[in-house]
Amino acid sequence: MRPDSRPDARPDARPASNDAFAAAPRPATDVHATSAPASPDELHRLAEERLAGIISIAADAIISIDVDHRITMFNLGAEKIFGYSADEVIGQPLDILLPEGARSRHQHHIDAFGASPVGARRMGERSVIAGRRKSGETFPAEASIAKLDIGGERSFTVILRDASERRRTEDALHFLDEASKALSASLDLAETLQHVVDNAVPTLADCCTIDLTRHLGAPPHFAVAARTSVQREQLRAASTRIAALWEVLRIAPPEQRSAPSLVANVTEEWLMARGVSREARVLLQSLGVRSLMVFPLAVHGRTWGMMSFFMTDSGQRFDEPSLALARELAGRVAQAVENGDLYSRSQQAVAMRDEVLAIVSHDLRNPLSVVSMCASTLSEQPLPDAETIIDLASTMHQSAEWMNIIIQDLLDVARMESGRLAVYAAPVDFSALVESVIELHQPLADDRELDLVAEIDPDVPLVMVDAARINQVLSNLVGNALKFTRKGGKIRVSAAALELGVIVTVSDTGRGIDVDHLPRLFDRFWQVRRDDTTKGSGLGLAIAKGIVEAHGGTIWAESVLGEGTSFRFTLPAVRP
Repeated sequence: MRPDSRPDARPDARPASNDAFAAAPRPATDVHATSAPASPDELHRLAEERLAGIISIAADAIISIDVDHRITMFNLGAEKIFGYSADEVIGQPLDILLPEGARSRHQHHIDAFGASPVGARRMGERSVIAGRRKSGETFPAEASIAKLDIGGERSFTVILRDASERRRTEDALHFLDEASKALSASLDLAETLQHVVDNAVPTLADCCTIDLTRHLGAPPHFAVAARTSVQREQLRAASTRIAALWEVLRIAPPEQRSAPSLVANVTEEWLMARGVSREARVLLQSLGVRSLMVFPLAVHGRTWGMMSFFMTDSGQRFDEPSLALARELAGRVAQAVENGDLYSRSQQAVAMRDEVLAIVSHDLRNPLSVVSMCASTLSEQPLPDAETIIDLASTMHQSAEWMNIIIQDLLDVARMESGRLAVYAAPVDFSALVESVIELHQPLADDRELDLVAEIDPDVPLVMVDAARINQVLSNLVGNALKFTRKGGKIRVSAAALELGVIVTVSDTGRGIDVDHLPRLFDRFWQVRRDDTTKGSGLGLAIAKGIVEAHGGTIWAESVLGEGTSFRFTLPAVRP
């Protein structure tokens, strides 16, 4: 059963003694099938055949070489792992199964092992063992080696196992561990997501992007990493065209649009067949994308954005193991984003609590002090004259009304935060609604010598709104305009028809708002300038935004310093 290791054996000659190892074994004769007892030689032959059969079909590679490092045995396991047939390698140097850089080192290790007193040992204790398949692909391996001397001839036998899958699993676990560390290392979301995509390239992909389209109402956030600076800049430029990247989600059926998607081979024909937009095709082609994966960043029914992976210049393709690893990473990213959102909301809740305390201690204290002062005066003896009593009572009533407005604002904000802001929509004549608001504020406009007018287009349709709530929005906007417009100025309330609704504008010729302040106008408790001359809780515009959005509309502001400000919002029309 020993391999032929004769010094004069030709490289192209296949040793006769290895027929049992180089090919699948023939069925052995069953010793119990004959009535006569088997001889010791027959039993020995059958045992050798059985052992040869076991070695031949073993899943691990079993390879024997002679002292000249030529292959003398190559079982079926070796054929499957390396891709060669036994006929192709028997008699060939072992080097054909080794990566070029490891050949001389490997020969040295075998010779050193042959000179040592040890009969067998594990390989790879000092360096990583690697094999080379017929295709040229290299792979990590686990191996052990043994030497055997029979009749003065020495042979070496290696038992080798392909460790690609185990190494891939280890690398995946290490990669996810590093990603988890990056996701928990900082509360800065932008910094955290950039670390994640940096780790994903090139370990998992040639390019990786994270597009957050929803995070606490903040602007979209885009993190990108790529093998080359050119690809990185191309993807950064694409961040201004988020729709082009989202378009690749068409690779999933409409009913599974929120599911992850894998395209192993991206071709122009495939993109055209799936109806991917021209803008998205140009983007993918300019990047040289050959394979892609797209994952929605979704957790607990909420989608925060998407994570995309691209294979480009490396020539590799994504497969099912890649999909599993990327899905796990995307899930952790989504969870981290949600955790960051919860943390930010808790911080906002603390800030809101502090602001409420400030309002209670400041804004409510002022009218309360006025009520206390008036009540004190009325309790003095002798009582003031009748006219003074009437004035004091009127002042107390106004202060109480102001406190009621502040409390109502706080309640509205609380309802908005909990999603319980009530809106009871019904068909409303918008012209009549504007007229009632103008009539309510006309005395104050006259007192300040301001021109308050309404300009409603005749084709404005009925709107489907909660009249009381929209009255609240208009009153807030008109009231603000009256406060901040100089004597002789003009305030205009206008409305025009849209395709499916109405656009309303409240404009003034006041002092205007600095462009840097516009993004914060609708924040709770925020005011351009907070002092005692301009009363306000800083909640009016935040409540107006909540009411408009509860109707399905949007609200925004435009302003020029020294020229005035325009607030615009949309409302839905009554549909036939």
